[in-house]
Amino acid sequence: MATPPPRDLLRRLEIADVRDIVFDVDFSTPSDAASDQAFVEALRSAHGSVVLPSFKQPGAAGGNGTAVYINRPLKQFGDHSWTAVVNVAVERDGLVRRYPFGENLDGQFLPSMGAVLAGSIMRSASRS
Repeated sequence: MATPPPRDLLRRLEIADVRDIVFDVDFSTPSDAASDQAFVEALRSAHGSVVLPSFKQPGAAGGNGTAVYINRPLKQFGDHSWTAVVNVAVERDGLVRRYPFGENLDGQFLPSMGAVLAGSIMRSASRS
């Protein structure tokens, strides 16, 4: 069974009276205009109960090794959702020993997805 598009999933969850919805899917690049607009409308109708991810990733291997790209939801999506960081630092031995409460991305503090899910942060302070 194929996964429904995010806009359809949002509508189904809204009908099921789900209070909060969290996506760990990259929404930093556009799809086709009609699908993007339908997702904006679905986010708008969810009345701010959706959290979308932001994340850092290393730049291309050809550079000096210090380039970092920051991916955020497209502005049109971010205007109708909350944003949380999904990066998790894995140590050399493959274990995760620390999980941040949040992180500064381009000078803006964003809570971690775990902090948002745990209810440890006021979402009004993390709105992108």
